[in-house]
Amino acid sequence: MKDEHQYMAGISVRNPTDFTPKAWYEEMDRQAKAERTYRIRFRIWEALAYLGFFIGMFLILKSL
Repeated sequence: MKDEHQYMAGISVRNPTDFTPKAWYEEMDRQAKAERTYRIRFRIWEALAYLGFFIGMFLILKSL
C-alpha cells in the first residue's frame, strides 16, 4: 500500500485536487477584467467631476 502523503519538515503535504470547472475560472477572469475597466472609467469621470467643480467654483467666485 502506497502512502499518498509526503512529509516535509514534519508536515503532511500532498498535491491539491481541483474539481472546479474551467468555465468558472474563465468567468472569474471576465468579471475581473470588467471590474478593472469600470474602475478606470470611474476614476476618469471622478477626475473630470473634480476639475469641473473647481473650474465652476473659480468662475462663480470670479464673478462676485
